[in-house]
Amino acid sequence: MTDKSLFVAGSTGQDQMRIAKLKLTQALPDAKVFLDVDDLKEGRGREYVELSAQVLIFVSKGYFDSSACMREFLRAVSLGKPIITLVESEANKGGLTPAQVLAKLHEADVMYDKWGLSQEMSAWGF
Repeated sequence: MTDKSLFVAGSTGQDQMRIAKLKLTQALPDAKVFLDVDDLKEGRGREYVELSAQVLIFVSKGYFDSSACMREFLRAVSLGKPIITLVESEANKGGLTPAQVLAKLHEADVMYDKWGLSQEMSAWGF
């Protein structure tokens, strides 16, 4: 992949993410933009994170409850990928404050075994 590749992920807000992908591809016609729900087969998000130069995450309450989203996020962190966040601001749509984002990250930390991520995380250096 080139340095103009972007992986776009989020467990909710798919309409917003499709609009973001459209706007990004219009503004950056040479960029390759992967939208998780459009471009990926089940469970291949990690591979597209590895191939992308940057990762854009739509942060909402549901994001941190998804093992697939957390796998993609943790892989991006382990690879040192630049992570761009769009944070849902409306509480009735799963919006979170910065303090709530931090709390959701801590809650997800105890779920890795249950989600079957511990082995991968260990291999990635966590």
